[in-house]
Amino acid sequence: MSTARIIGFGAVAIDELLRVDRPLSAGKGRVVEEWQDHGGNVATALVAASALGEPAGYVGWLSDDPRDGAVTASLSSRGVDVGCATRATNARPIRSTIIVDDAGERFIAFRDDTRLGAPLGFSPRDHRTARFLLIDGYAAHTPVVVVEAIAAGLEVIADIEWSIGAGTDELLAACQHLVLPWEFAASCTGETAVHAMIEALWSNDRHAVVITRGASGAWVRQRSEEGVWHQPGFDVDVIDTTGCGDWFHGAYAAALCHGQDPRGSVRFAAAAAALSAGSLGGRSDAVTPEAVQRLMGSARAPHPVPVTC
Repeated sequence: MSTARIIGFGAVAIDELLRVDRPLSAGKGRVVEEWQDHGGNVATALVAASALGEPAGYVGWLSDDPRDGAVTASLSSRGVDVGCATRATNARPIRSTIIVDDAGERFIAFRDDTRLGAPLGFSPRDHRTARFLLIDGYAAHTPVVVVEAIAAGLEVIADIEWSIGAGTDELLAACQHLVLPWEFAASCTGETAVHAMIEALWSNDRHAVVITRGASGAWVRQRSEEGVWHQPGFDVDVIDTTGCGDWFHGAYAAALCHGQDPRGSVRFAAAAAALSAGSLGGRSDAVTPEAVQRLMGSARAPHPVPVTC
């Protein structure tokens, strides 16, 4: 039986990364470095939560094909419990090719012809120690499981980047914590101002709505107050932004487990995400609780500020 306090199901991926010497906007550039890494929104978020001191478990699909053994090993080696995952031959990982430019920005091309959503036998009531469930947009294929998790007492943190229709709408309506990128929040609400986006996404059942925008930081409204707060981004030397959003989600969940409110959790998450951008690949081992605390405690570290309409 898992003792994880943060569990998740969703994307696991094998990433082929190419670093080039020009901006993506240049249209072409010389490859200066290439390597393979493991990724996926939820998988990397769970690695982040584990790295930051919270027991985490992956409860989604994993391949039982020996050729994909490194995917499972990559989670286990970073402290993520995979004992409750469901194995199947046709649960191959997502395959991604990621181009990283000279400023650390990246473009991801992926193939996701694999098992999506939650395994059919998954029951949130089997995970008695879990407090939070991390999901990504693939949960829209099995939204009933998310609703069951909420009924079982879990708080669900949603990382959604695109919509597939009714299933996505059901997730957006149900999840207590929406942590969404700016572009998706704008497209799904039809709004261009952050206050209007958050207002459109708010409901009486929400614990928090968080809108993230890379180096510009994040905006948060939490249940205990009506105002919107802006957490500016932390100033770091950027090498590769791959996985930064996943680190944000995992760190946000870890901070909530530590007893922080959403606003404090957003600051912790922003610091962790910034540190992750200082290394190549999406699963930096340089992001530790001590490193995050040092960055947050530095003299020029930004704090959340209230935002007026």
